[in-house]
Amino acid sequence: MQDKSLKWYAVVNSRPVGPLTAAEIAERLKAGELNFASHLWQEKQDGWMRIYEIQDFQCLLPSQPAHSLIAEIQKAAQISPPPLSPKQKEELRTWYVYIDETQYGPFSDPEILTMIQAGRITANTYIWQKGFADWQLANNIPVWSAHLVAETPTDKRGAPRKPFEAKIILTNGKEVGWAICRDISIGGMQVLMDQAPGAVGSELKLNVSAAGNMPSFTCDGSIVRILEDGRGFSFRFSSLPNEAKSAIEKYIAQG
Repeated sequence: MQDKSLKWYAVVNSRPVGPLTAAEIAERLKAGELNFASHLWQEKQDGWMRIYEIQDFQCLLPSQPAHSLIAEIQKAAQISPPPLSPKQKEELRTWYVYIDETQYGPFSDPEILTMIQAGRITANTYIWQKGFADWQLANNIPVWSAHLVAETPTDKRGAPRKPFEAKIILTNGKEVGWAICRDISIGGMQVLMDQAPGAVGSELKLNVSAAGNMPSFTCDGSIVRILEDGRGFSFRFSSLPNEAKSAIEKYIAQG
């Protein structure tokens, strides 16, 4: 569970999710989003494998499986998803970009390449993906640097603020994904993710990770608008801890 590399893909609600770390797989098992019969895949595997078959996760198995777990495994064994194809992996939306002082995304590999070819992304554009400690210049990311025309590097002081990551949780406790947050205020924020987890009015809980001088915090609220491209939503706080409110006000005052 100490392996921090983002190398695992899981099947959640009949669609691939990832990349994930081993610890994130363990968290989803604990939350009930995955079970030991769920399917995982990584690059070196020929196809999907069930969690209980993978040595890295066998330490999490109970010494004497409960009858309910055995029944669940037997039921799930009747259906096996196909291996994650290179095209499916390529089309996963995992990239965020910072253009004109605004964060956008998530985008897939082909979408990023199209933006590069259109001149929308240049060598000095900042790009971020889960697992990055901070924004990176596109020219410093090997997968994209070969497609870019070299430019004079931008002064690092002009870099965007470190991204705010948020874990998206439904009111029943089910985790439905993660995202990054922008345009944050004490009233709410915009949340960028692959797709909105509900319609306008849906109530959610967000676990927001620390970034810069902003501490981690948990907040409740509801979706008030789906973004035009469907990749995210506007979120209004209904419950915000006082320490988070103070930190947000300080963050905004710093400009």
